[in-house]
Parts: sequence; structure tokens; C-alpha cells
Amino acid sequence: MTSPGLRSAIKAELAARWSACPVFDLSDYISFAEIPQADLDCMLLLQFTPSTERIATIGPPELHSWREQGVIYFHLAMPTGEPSARALTLGEELRALFRNRRIGAYRLDFFDPFSDFAGAAIKLDGRWHGWSAPLGFTTEVCA
Repeated sequence: MTSPGLRSAIKAELAARWSACPVFDLSDYISFAEIPQADLDCMLLLQFTPSTERIATIGPPELHSWREQGVIYFHLAMPTGEPSARALTLGEELRALFRNRRIGAYRLDFFDPFSDFAGAAIKLDGRWHGWSAPLGFTTEVCA
């Protein structure tokens, strides 16, 4: 999984700066059906995928550092049958919120455009149509 520090930083940033729809961490649910969906007209789902942590510098043990890299998937779930305009607008707002930024020690390397055909996108699921985009990050972890 992605490190706890990054997970907390992304959630805090969204809590402070995103109000377009509720945010849910998919790690807290066993299935899509368990997410509280009553009366929602959209929702943002976060999927923290596994990251890698590799040694970045070698020397005396007290000077080692590691580089953590990974991707977080942002999934916008919109009502099935709704035209794509709102999903694409919200996706661009999210990209603008996170692109070209650092959050604490984390450098946000890329945030690709949202797509409903990407491999990670939530396909039609009854009421919901999914739009997804990966946010890439890097950080150096010092000993």
C-alpha cells in the first residue's frame, strides 16, 4: 500500500480544498455496493495502489535514503446515462488542484486526464459510471 503519510496528506488536501462531491477511500470498503450512496449525485473514490520503495543512496547506514514512488487512482462516479461534461469538468478541477505541486515531502509527478475507458475505470455499475485518472508521486525517505 501507499505510505500512511501520503494517504493522510491527500485526504487532508481534499478535505480542505474539494467540496464538489463526497470523498471515499476504497480501502475502507469490501465492495462498491458498501459505499454509502443514498442521495448522492456523484462521488470521488480514492484507490491507494501499492507503491515501491527502493534504496536511493548507499553509504553508512545512518545516511541511507529510499525513494518511494507510486500511483493513486482517483475515480469519479457519476450517474449512469449522464452526459460526460460534468465528469470531465470535475476531473480537470481535481487535476488543477494537484498538478505541479508538492504536499509536504511528496512531489506530485503527474495527473493524467480522466477517462471512462482506462483500465482502472469503474465500468457501468448499475447506477454509476466511472471516470478514472492516476496521480503519480515520489518522495525521498531518509534514515
